[in-house]
Amino acid sequence: TKIQCKHSLHIPLNTCGKGLKIMHLGPILINGNARLGEDCCLHINTALVARGTDNSVPTLGNGVVVGIGSVVVGGVTLADNIAIGACSMVNKSFEEPNIAIAGTPAKKISDNGTLTWNKKEL
Repeated sequence: TKIQCKHSLHIPLNTCGKGLKIMHLGPILINGNARLGEDCCLHINTALVARGTDNSVPTLGNGVVVGIGSVVVGGVTLADNIAIGACSMVNKSFEEPNIAIAGTPAKKISDNGTLTWNKKEL
């Protein structure tokens, strides 16, 4: 808890699958009911939070990368290996795997998700 307070890391137990990568020490906020798949990657100043009008929370698939300063809000579901661009606001679900999304609000910008970055094949 000392590290959590010093670096503003608020990641409750049992929200993330194995292989979570935190790319930089700094503010990360995850709602206790949110779910992240395996091998996800979080950058600094990111948040996965409930929508203000209800208690719905994000569900991220395996291998999702959340870019610097991005926010995923509400009951959205993200497929496996989606890359979220920096400073994006994700407020709707994306069911297509291995794509890149970015913007405010986020939209699909490319077919090059994290599998393409890592030079893996589907």
